[in-house]
Amino acid sequence: MLIDGLNDLQRKLLNSFRYNGVPMIAFFVGVSLHPVWCNIFAVEWDMKLKGIALACLLTNFITFVVMTILLLVQKDLREAIVMPDKTALEGLWEYTKIGMPYGIMTCIDYWSYELMSVAAGLIGVKQ
Repeated sequence: MLIDGLNDLQRKLLNSFRYNGVPMIAFFVGVSLHPVWCNIFAVEWDMKLKGIALACLLTNFITFVVMTILLLVQKDLREAIVMPDKTALEGLWEYTKIGMPYGIMTCIDYWSYELMSVAAGLIGVKQ
């Protein structure tokens, strides 16, 4: 989930700078290799569900690495990429107060779809 969140943040950063093709290329590379990882881990190594989870982790990691490399190649975006230090935590409470309502709304949105799916499954085929 952590790497997936980082992928999402990088995608949003690149989209905001109008580099829409970079995330597309990175996700294409990662997703095109996903069936290979699933076959290796789940089928050949007989890891079953753990193999699928490991394949997802590897796919997200490859996507992250490819997107990071493609991001660093863009000369005009190099200044936007910095390693975090202790100054990154300054003003964290203010950012949390700004982001918390959006996070709650997103959770409610996802949970409502999950509840609708459960309700639809409980209704049954005859009804």
